[in-house]
Amino acid sequence: MQINNKRPAFAVFAAGLAALAVFVWAACSLAAEQPGPPAESTERQIARLIEQLGDADYFVRQRAQAELTQFSFEAFEALNAATKHEDLEIAARAAYLLQLMRASWTNEDDPPEVQKALADYEFQNPPTKLRRMDLLAGLPDRQGVQALCRLVRYEKSELLSKQAAVRLLDLKPPGEPPEAELAGLLRQNLAASSRTAAQWLLAWLQFADASETAIDQWDRLVEAEHALWRQSPGESDAAVVARLIRFQIEWLKRLEQRDRAMAAMRRLVDLEQGNPTTLAELLDWLTEQQAWDVIDELAGRFAPQMAGNPMLLYIVAQAQARQGDRQRAEATAERALKLNPSEEPRQLLKHFAVAEALRVRELYDWSRREFRHVIDNGPTDEPVVAEALTDLLDLLVLRSEWDALEKLTAQLADRFADHAVFRYTRAQLQQHQGNQAQAEETAQAALKLDPGENVQLLTRHYGTARSLRNRGLVDWARREYQHIIDTGTPGSLVVAYAAVGLSELFHDQQQDLEAATVLEGLAAAIQQQGDPSARSQFKPAETLARMNYFLACHWKQQGDLAKHREYLDKALDVDPNEIDTLIACYRLPDQTDAYRQKIRRLIRRSAEQIRQEIAVTPDSSTPYNQFAWLVGNTEGDFQEALRFSKKSIEISPGYGGYYDTLAHVYFGAGDYENAVKSQTKAVELEPHSGLIARQLEVFRRKWDAEKDKRAEKDKRKDAL
Repeated sequence: MQINNKRPAFAVFAAGLAALAVFVWAACSLAAEQPGPPAESTERQIARLIEQLGDADYFVRQRAQAELTQFSFEAFEALNAATKHEDLEIAARAAYLLQLMRASWTNEDDPPEVQKALADYEFQNPPTKLRRMDLLAGLPDRQGVQALCRLVRYEKSELLSKQAAVRLLDLKPPGEPPEAELAGLLRQNLAASSRTAAQWLLAWLQFADASETAIDQWDRLVEAEHALWRQSPGESDAAVVARLIRFQIEWLKRLEQRDRAMAAMRRLVDLEQGNPTTLAELLDWLTEQQAWDVIDELAGRFAPQMAGNPMLLYIVAQAQARQGDRQRAEATAERALKLNPSEEPRQLLKHFAVAEALRVRELYDWSRREFRHVIDNGPTDEPVVAEALTDLLDLLVLRSEWDALEKLTAQLADRFADHAVFRYTRAQLQQHQGNQAQAEETAQAALKLDPGENVQLLTRHYGTARSLRNRGLVDWARREYQHIIDTGTPGSLVVAYAAVGLSELFHDQQQDLEAATVLEGLAAAIQQQGDPSARSQFKPAETLARMNYFLACHWKQQGDLAKHREYLDKALDVDPNEIDTLIACYRLPDQTDAYRQKIRRLIRRSAEQIRQEIAVTPDSSTPYNQFAWLVGNTEGDFQEALRFSKKSIEISPGYGGYYDTLAHVYFGAGDYENAVKSQTKAVELEPHSGLIARQLEVFRRKWDAEKDKRAEKDKRKDAL
């Protein structure tokens, strides 16, 4: 019988790196002493050495393993494929060599941002690696593309390789091929790769010239990945497969192949596993596609999950209403309202959360019912009841539903006579009816509610001030903010919030000197006696920089451009990252080249710092919005700014300030029509913001002028 001289795979690992070093030395010595055969290609050499990993001779196996360690990236794909070799010894040694590889993921010519993102990439856990990929995808001017291609080719994890590919696909809107620059980078970096994720990206390139052929190829790729996910979940996941299918659907729609698109949508439904978050997202997407039959199938398949989740039921009801089936939609919404019937605070909180989500979706009638459920079923002194009342009153005021507001306040007058926002709402109704004197008397009585220095009481005043400001009741809001500042402990957190709120209210009303005075007092109080939480959230340097920015705005209104520039420089001296100051400095006329270069450098540095913050906190909307605001109002990658602005809205929908940012990004990119549309949405959400309303007029004038130019150009063209 034949004797197998192979040792178990674990014996290979026991040899360790010392043995590898010996065989590397031996191999090099042997090569130096004896003339070898004609030079073979690197690819063939690697293939030969991999086959030798399974040789019957232990020393041949060890020498092949040692030589393969010298190839690094060049051998990666072949070794990765060898991990599935039918010879278990070859598979084990290939896997071992892959584990030994500690890749240097950067090249000398990589931009500094790329080198920083990948400096310790190899040693990070998967969630951190995904955040690094997001950072690379967000770099301007396609700076991160080559690094992402590197991860597609050489990331040890098949799943992470595919995640890198998905981020490259996401650089363009669905249904669009890559532009020439991106296509060139993908072809240059991936053409030699046989890895699955690389094949997706190379197939994407074909959509530019042969979309009919390309979609057939894409169908095969989707089919293979879907099957792999079912058989080997560790090598793929539902989110990756869903991304490929949505790509497929967008192209099928573009090619007017609706039947195939519908079949692909049903595959998305098959892919869904019933997670409430992904179910809601899929329902929303299918509603956008007007895929009513598919929505019905999804609702039927996950009927048990939806039956106990009010938000999912409301989303289905929204789809039914969009389809025109109002009666069915109302029945579904009624089922949602009846869930969580208990009067316990925990159950009331669920109704409150649903009411807020419905308000953001602009499903106002259903939102009102949920708010009213909380108010009617909870005790008056329960915090969630007070908050629900405030939000319902705000909703009715902002929608100018005065008759409904008067009816509601009459019904609840006995229960909520001591609720400040309720009292102010009565005052606002009196003001609306033309009884200003009575309205002022009622407002004064409301201000006197919740007296005392207790932080909880002052926090109530702060909530009241914000409600009044959102309604455009500036004078009453100012008094509430000032009450907190005058009553609370100087430098405390609640006083700091009130001071910032008051200063921004003044700035919105173009009262910038008053805004600066408020912040001057806050900075002094925080420096002298501020509590640690106030100092951490409202740093003196940032507060002083904002104060100087307000002073610069004041002097600009006065026409003193020298003082305007002086206070902008003071703001930058204190905090060179103050975004509005950087924008104002960028727009200063008649500046030296050296000054302009300085401001551009500070803008780039600030943008990079915000990118890093996004990488650390990818689920926070604030840094996305900050980046978009900075770049959209100055210079940089406007597509990146647009993507980040939309991301901030996706995370925190229903906030007018974020639509204001989106409008500025569109305007900066020269898309005046979408700038007007987005700013109009911002005004709808925050109708009493002076800054937002004034900017809408600026955008409208520019868009009107642009339309006039186009009309004149068309007129001249017709005349010719």
